[in-house]
Amino acid sequence: MYITDLSIGTPPQPFRAIIDITQSNLFVPSWNCTKNPDRYEVEDCLYHLMYDSAASSTYEPELTPAKLHYYGVYTWGNLSRDDISIGDVSTTGQIFQEASMWHPAYLVDWDEQYDSALGLARFHATNLYDDFNVTSPLENMVQQKVLDRNIFALKHPRTDDEEGELILGGADESFVNSIITLPLINTPAVGNDLNFIAFASAGWQVLASSLSLDSYLDNGPLEIPLPNYIALLTNGYTNMMFPRQMAHQIAEHLDWTDWLDDFSCEKRHRFPNVTIALGPQQHRFVLSPWQYMHEVVDLEGRKRCTLPFHPLVEDGEHPNYILLGTAFLASWYAEFDLDKETIGLAYRDDY
Repeated sequence: MYITDLSIGTPPQPFRAIIDITQSNLFVPSWNCTKNPDRYEVEDCLYHLMYDSAASSTYEPELTPAKLHYYGVYTWGNLSRDDISIGDVSTTGQIFQEASMWHPAYLVDWDEQYDSALGLARFHATNLYDDFNVTSPLENMVQQKVLDRNIFALKHPRTDDEEGELILGGADESFVNSIITLPLINTPAVGNDLNFIAFASAGWQVLASSLSLDSYLDNGPLEIPLPNYIALLTNGYTNMMFPRQMAHQIAEHLDWTDWLDDFSCEKRHRFPNVTIALGPQQHRFVLSPWQYMHEVVDLEGRKRCTLPFHPLVEDGEHPNYILLGTAFLASWYAEFDLDKETIGLAYRDDY
């Protein structure tokens, strides 16, 4: 979960927004949420900063009913319009959902850490639950010409103590000589596969050509060709996902039976490097176990590691794709260029 500050209204009202490259609809809790007769619904809202339309001189009512689902949180409310700011970038007349009901699903508690999501999808991301489709903050930045360049860059933090960086309208010039540029492809988000539709519709997709793992224990190197495969990039999901048969090959290679198991991070050095070839030039991106593994802390305060390779649920017309979440993306400085229609990746040597 990657959080930035976002403000809405005049004077500005602050919110904590998840930076999500596969989200487009903007939403915030409303002060009207506190008027709900259900006290449990009110309590869910009180964990959040809430938007007060009466306190903003630039607020304009839209009053269209709207519902939304975002990673286990369901919201209902109306559409509203107001000015927004992220850092020194501001746009006017942004339409967003003003949620008068905020309902996390059972056992969902991570929503207490954020109030909104800053959607940086290239296209409008399709969510089959949402019943509204409005111009995203990123689209408004481009249309209102408030960016120096139609580009944004991300350096994701790898630990809770580390700060990341979001650059809107520019790039980190220290990576100019090392960045590898990958052309984006546009595969229609159609069919019945909800995983594919949700992430492909956001538009950050590139060609993939192979996946390989170095030798492990008594197993020699594992080479998996990916002919005509699509790699979907997202920071809204932590793991990397592969077709079920491919995930089974990886599990056999690593002598692993349950992807949810954790283990002592002291064993991390035994695991192999992973290489993914992307783009028409088949650029090879190598990840060490220190890069692709997740670190968690168990109930006894011990540092534990988990593997990020998970099987996709394949139920649609696009079986030839892989999903690369932050287990991949956080290892690289990333530039997203809307005009050139490219993603640039550069290795970060601050590991």
